[in-house]
Amino acid sequence: MRPIPDAFFPFIEQAERLEQAAYRDPGGVWTIGWGHTGPDVRPGLRILLCQARAWLRQDAGRAFQRLNGVVTPEAVAALSDNQYAALGSLVFNVGADPHWAIWQALDSGHLDDVPAHMMRFNRVDGQVSPGLTRRREAECALWGTP
Repeated sequence: MRPIPDAFFPFIEQAERLEQAAYRDPGGVWTIGWGHTGPDVRPGLRILLCQARAWLRQDAGRAFQRLNGVVTPEAVAALSDNQYAALGSLVFNVGADPHWAIWQALDSGHLDDVPAHMMRFNRVDGQVSPGLTRRREAECALWGTP
């Protein structure tokens, strides 16, 4: 698998607010650190910065594995580091359903269409989320950065 780009971690640390105490995200999911979720996150949990960083690295690894599972190796190889980081952020945040049109656009080499596809992932419970809209805009800006 291609290494995680240098731009990814600073981007996530800015996009995801560091929380050292568990909280419910807008979707009602228990979350901690920089967007870490899962069965190990429960009400009342508090963590140190070192644990938040460790989970961020693990979660990033899983996000990029998912990304590489839905896009062909050729499509991944054609991406700049910033494009790869932007897609990693999207997957880190919303997952990677293999049926999404964004992956077909990537596999077909339609890279100019990708930002419009990314902007579609800005809703919570069917409602446009200003926070997710800002995040998608930042990912699109990263995508377009040489």
